[in-house]
Parts: sequence; C-alpha cells; structure tokens
Amino acid sequence: MQAAKAAVGRSPSAVTAWLSLALICLSIGQTQAANNSSAVHREDRALISNVNCVKQLSSCSCETDSGGRVDLSPLAKSGGVFAFNDKTSPSGSFFYYYNPCYGATCDGSSDAAVCQKTNDKLQEYLMGTQASATFETDATLGLLLKYSGLSGDQLTRETHLQLVCDTSGSGEDLLTPLDDGQSSGSTELYKMSLLSRHCCATGGPGPDGGGGGGMSGGDILLIIFFCLIAVYLAAGIVINVAIRRQSFGAQALPNAEFWVSVPGLVRDGALFSYGWVKDGINKRRGNYESV
Repeated sequence: MQAAKAAVGRSPSAVTAWLSLALICLSIGQTQAANNSSAVHREDRALISNVNCVKQLSSCSCETDSGGRVDLSPLAKSGGVFAFNDKTSPSGSFFYYYNPCYGATCDGSSDAAVCQKTNDKLQEYLMGTQASATFETDATLGLLLKYSGLSGDQLTRETHLQLVCDTSGSGEDLLTPLDDGQSSGSTELYKMSLLSRHCCATGGPGPDGGGGGGMSGGDILLIIFFCLIAVYLAAGIVINVAIRRQSFGAQALPNAEFWVSVPGLVRDGALFSYGWVKDGINKRRGNYESV
C-alpha cells in the first residue's frame, strides 16, 4: 500500500511531462499547419520572378544564379505566327501580339517577337525582334525580357516584358499590355506583363528565393500521428493513475494488456497466413501431379 502511494506521489511529474510533450506536439502541428495554410494563400497569388539570369541560353530561356532555368519555349508557336493575339491596351486603341522563341511576321519582319496593330488592323508596328531579346532583373519589377526593333515608320520601339510566376496551378497564360507606350526621343517604350508557370525558375529554389516550400503533407501527417500517440499515452496514464489509482509504471499505460499481446497476435497471424498459403500451394501441386 505504501509503495502504491509512493508511486502515485511520484507520478504527477511524469504525467506532467507527458502532457507537456503532447501539448508541444500539438502546438508544432498547429503552427506548421498555419504556416502551410499561409503558404497556400501565398501560392494562390502570382509572384514576381525575382531571379537573376547569369547566362542567356536563347531568346526565351536563361540560366539563373541558383542553378535553375527560366524557359518560355512551351508557350511558343512556330510557323511565323504569334502565340498571344489581339491583346487590347488599357486605352483600347491598339492590339498587341507576342511570341517567345520563334520569329513571327510583323511590319515586314519575319523575326518579330512583339507587334502592335491599330484597331482596324491596317497598320502594324514592330515592337521587338527575337534577336534583340535580353533578360534583365529589375529591383522592383523582377525579371524582365526586353525586346527592341526598328518599325516601318522609322521609330524604334522597345518592349519590357515583366515575367510573373504563376504558382496557382491554373495553367492559364496571360499576356497583359500595361500601356500604349511612352516616348523618349526617337524611341517608344512599352510595358507588358506575362503571367505563366513557365515564368517560374525550375530546377533551383522557388520563386521566393528560398529552398523548399515547407513541410509536405506527409510530414504533417507524421506530426499529427505522433502527437495523437502522445495524447493517447498521456490521457491514458492520467486516467489510470489519478482515477483508477494504479501504480505508475508499465501497468499504467492505457490498454497495457492489449499492447503486450500485440506481438503474439502478429506472430500468430503471420503463422496462420504462412500455413494457409503453404496449404494452397501443396493442393495445387497435388492437382498437377494427379494430372
């Protein structure tokens, strides 16, 4: 009796430790779930491609300083046509056309990357060629793909295409003209944005510049699993020691008898399965021999 009382007297510290562990696990799981939830909300939005291209591979692809790659070739069309057509400007005065990688036909050029047409489509102006394409990182706008070209009206037009990484998984590619050009001497500067998952750097850190995207679903499931085990053990020990007045130790574990018998039950199940399979093989072998 004295030993039991002593065990009960010693038990609160251990029980408190179990409860603390359970609460810590649940706190970690809840915090990580909240972080992943906020990450999902961040990923629902488009992210500016804040990457630095250290090596241009083609007119539509480059290698980043993190070892990744930005490649717009999946968006491109060959055969002299544009991949993006009839995109209206904010004023509605012009239509804009764009094609990465391969030259399209515009304003007498067969190497056009960007083209501007009037509303009646009777006049068109070259806004940049594939040969002029250069990647550049802006501190505010992120990764830009710049084009320039001399149009038929002897005006040099320059296009700055902002590459926006689409992390929503929608698979939709959007070209948006941002203005109708700003004059600077004999040059007209135009700004556009391209929203696409192909604007994201692949093979390196994510668009945030960090390594991974946090814990995976499997990691969270493991955290929840072990937290539930901790809660199960803590609650069971509290009930057995504080309410049922059992001495603290292995016997205070919840369903101790069941867990002790589990190895034997597993062994019996394995032996039964092995015998069942073996009998089935012997029966088939006997049938073959009789034939």
